[in-house]
Amino acid sequence: ALIEQDRIPDAIEVLEVAVERDPNLALTWHELGYAAYRLGNGDRALLALDRAFALEPHTETLVLRGRIFRDAGEYYAAEVAFEGAADAAAHDDQRAEVLQEIDFTRRLGAFAPRRLRQLTSGERWFAQTGAVIIASRSGEVAPTGDDLLEAFINLATDCDWQFGQILTADEDSTWTALSKHFGTPATSLDEVEPDQVPLLIATRPPIDSASWRDARRRRGSRASWSSLATRAGHRCGRRIGTTSECSRRRSPNGTQAGLHTNQIAHQTGSHLGP
Repeated sequence: ALIEQDRIPDAIEVLEVAVERDPNLALTWHELGYAAYRLGNGDRALLALDRAFALEPHTETLVLRGRIFRDAGEYYAAEVAFEGAADAAAHDDQRAEVLQEIDFTRRLGAFAPRRLRQLTSGERWFAQTGAVIIASRSGEVAPTGDDLLEAFINLATDCDWQFGQILTADEDSTWTALSKHFGTPATSLDEVEPDQVPLLIATRPPIDSASWRDARRRRGSRASWSSLATRAGHRCGRRIGTTSECSRRRSPNGTQAGLHTNQIAHQTGSHLGP
């Protein structure tokens, strides 16, 4: 209750008394570790969590360890902790949440040695969501499909991105120019190849379509994807983010457009791949 009331120092005082009275209660040690973490004392939190895990191994204890290491900029140690938590997950939903923590940690590691609080707002958004802003300035006029296409091609060229497949989710002429630029034939979602890293082109992210769900199932839940939405809007905007150097280019009228990526830590000069 004290932690929920944000009375962290009081909570630590009570929990320390509790562990002195019963040093074999894992939950109390875990709560003490969480309180110390909230207070910003990572070392103290890790000591308490180590004791909690020794008494009773628990997924949430490993997750908290991972977050502490990540906040400290120790990304490898954080990933190891999260992988242990994923292996120990009791159900699929819990495992999916931990896998998101792993993806976040890997993307954040692309900015090492900087920590999350040292990143720009755009860099933080990329680390947290895996999304890229092609044009980050607001404008009165929405960009045309040609504007977004030009911005994306410039971005892909600067970063040396390559795709094994170009997939189309709807009737949009954008795929023709992209297919020509990348030298890759464009096909429908129904023809997705499991061993390729595809670029999905759509006017809007097709996250609710049956074809999209089936394509993800065939490639596997952990497979790498990139998707370009050629029309701005609320649903697309939730996925807007940025890389560091590769996102500096703007589209002609500066209106936001989104590129969403899955499980790819972008760095200048890197190829898109698993």
